[in-house]
Amino acid sequence: MLKKIFIALIALVVIINTVSFTTVSASTPTWLEQTMNSNEPFIKEIEKETGKTRANITQTDLEAITALRVTGASDIPTNIDMLTHLTTLEVKNGTLSSVSNSVGNLKELKILVLNDNNLSTFPTIVFQLPKLEELQVSGGTIEEIPATITNMASHLKFLGIVNNHLVKVPDAIFTTNWTNATGGDLDLMAAGNQIVTNIPANYISQFNNGNNLLEFYDNNYQKQDQLTTTPGYTIDVPVGTDFNQLTPDKTKLALTSGRTILAQ
Repeated sequence: MLKKIFIALIALVVIINTVSFTTVSASTPTWLEQTMNSNEPFIKEIEKETGKTRANITQTDLEAITALRVTGASDIPTNIDMLTHLTTLEVKNGTLSSVSNSVGNLKELKILVLNDNNLSTFPTIVFQLPKLEELQVSGGTIEEIPATITNMASHLKFLGIVNNHLVKVPDAIFTTNWTNATGGDLDLMAAGNQIVTNIPANYISQFNNGNNLLEFYDNNYQKQDQLTTTPGYTIDVPVGTDFNQLTPDKTKLALTSGRTILAQ
């Protein structure tokens, strides 16, 4: 009887020690988890790119990654610049509201895609990327493209800023020679905004400019949104009136698409 009790006690001690060890091990973050701020969308994508588990990934592995495509992230890890050879970074369909300063240290980056997040301002950190050729920031609430984007004229070829809150585009974009772009013109994709400024009629390609408020582009391929009025509201316009001088009651105006009119 005593022998059975003794054996049972030994077994219990072994179980307790095993459980305790497992618990401690599970609660200790791996080097990758600490480095990537426990950012699971990034960690899982790094595991996928390296073909290793997080416990076995080293700095050498990070430096070997050239492309990372992440979905569902709320931020970008502060140590993302440890991926020193990254040329493509996509962070899409998340809740990103700002871009980590460390992104500016990714000096080999050529493609940066930040579509469908919560960006409300243009990520000026991209001005620190000397090799960036393609920038996509569609699906946010960005209201302005900084005129200083022309400082990227030596390397930027494509800017996608679809479905934001733009009402104008800097004139400098159309007068700058974008030396790395075909024909010297920046390939600007800006559909789904409310742009009303004058854009050169032949500047934007015919399939990427619809659903704005532009004068020259209302064709079947890229129909423009239209201003209309609420039912019962009329405006008397004498013959010969300069339409630019009209001052209608803005509370009585609407868009045929049903979208909210942005501040001009």
